[in-house]
Amino acid sequence: MKNTASVKLVLYTHKTLSNDKHPVIFQVIKDRKVKRIGTGYSASKDEWDFENNKPSKNHKYKRELETVIALKEAELKKQVFNFDANDKQFSAATVVETVKRKKAAHSVFTYFDEVIKELNKANRIRYAHSFKCCKKFLLEFNHNRGLDFTQIDVNFLNRIETDCKANEWKETSIASYLRTIRTLFNMAINENLITPDVYPFKKYKI
Repeated sequence: MKNTASVKLVLYTHKTLSNDKHPVIFQVIKDRKVKRIGTGYSASKDEWDFENNKPSKNHKYKRELETVIALKEAELKKQVFNFDANDKQFSAATVVETVKRKKAAHSVFTYFDEVIKELNKANRIRYAHSFKCCKKFLLEFNHNRGLDFTQIDVNFLNRIETDCKANEWKETSIASYLRTIRTLFNMAINENLITPDVYPFKKYKI
């Protein structure tokens, strides 16, 4: 049987916040090591049902907190399942950090910045520059609006190609940017930051 990780909801009474309440957190446990991640909510002992391990009817935001708890628990357990299903070595910290990074990685431009930073640290300056140029191009194309990976579908890529051709770009320049976008997707998928089902390059060919 696999030594998988467990996910446990906790009213963390070892810490008292400025509002005299305790943070509601999740503990991810693997190999006897614990990593904690918050829900953004707190509760007093009177606002917590310890027997059933959930917010009590006294909690002002009971229904809201229960929804957040359900979503966060599902997110953490799904990440554990994904690691197990792919036979990947992982720790409790890996689960928590991956879930945290997924939120940031949904933003294409945030992930661009992360990749550029890591490439520069590895002294891959020219490669980092190609990502920097592609990010600048995408920002301009998207009118400086935020962009999630899920928004870059086949239609979006076709619009890029059509727009560039209308502006008399060379085929090699267009292909270069599209390949960089494809590489960004592959990196994010390999790091389990996005799921393969959002990958548009199965249908769109460069």
